Amino acid sequence: MMKHLLGLSEPPGPAVRHAAPPGHLSPAAVSGTMPDGFLAGISPFDTGIPDVVALSAAYRTGRFAHDLYQVSGITCPEALLTAGEKRRAEFLAGRLLARAALASLGLPPAGIGIGAGGAPLWPAGIMGSISHSAGRCICLVRNDAAILLGADTERHATGRALTAILRLVLTDADRAMNAALGLPGFPALVFSAKETLYKLLHPVVQRHFGFPCAEAAEPPQDGTLVLRLTRDLHPSLPAGAAFPIRYTTDATHVTTWAVADRPPG
Repeated sequence: MMKHLLGLSEPPGPAVRHAAPPGHLSPAAVSGTMPDGFLAGISPFDTGIPDVVALSAAYRTGRFAHDLYQVSGITCPEALLTAGEKRRAEFLAGRLLARAALASLGLPPAGIGIGAGGAPLWPAGIMGSISHSAGRCICLVRNDAAILLGADTERHATGRALTAILRLVLTDADRAMNAALGLPGFPALVFSAKETLYKLLHPVVQRHFGFPCAEAAEPPQDGTLVLRLTRDLHPSLPAGAAFPIRYTTDATHVTTWAVADRPPG
């Protein structure tokens, strides 16, 4: 939701592959009409969150054509009709994967529009999150609108992308921790974690809030990075509130996700 502010573009990467969580349906059996060669390698991954369906796939912008929307039965929003091909390809990949995720919950295909701030408009009773970066797309869904759910995937940062993240995404405290840790993947992890936090909290905050609103509270450990709010975002989200962000990494990408109870009211 905030990554467009960096203006970054990266080469494509493969889908992440993990063992299927027990009890999940095979995505191959529920994927519906998939444009041949555009979206491939649909694979479930284990988030450790009960009852969450999590899918990853690779999408190939070189195989994209606008008529794939009609072929797959996905409506391209009017706001995207004049967007660049890359953006239309990303959107289609995300909605195709979301359709497969909803089918894994036993739900029929449903249109997923664009809400405030670009967030997906899920069917009633569903909470979910979609992310795409450099040829990889992920989608997490759960049949429980009483929770908050956020997820993000990012390509490991080098060169201009790394410079932008260090300057625009990390706070002074984040940069100090980065220097102390000396972990090459730490900046991209913080970037992805802050994107996940934004998606997680936006349904409550209901307005844009930037990267400086949170920072790493402690070094990452055992697949978790804890982010701490640096300012009040909402009466239920005061400065100092901490959120554990789960993550996994592979050769090309870092993927993060989080779940929280929705505040009453």
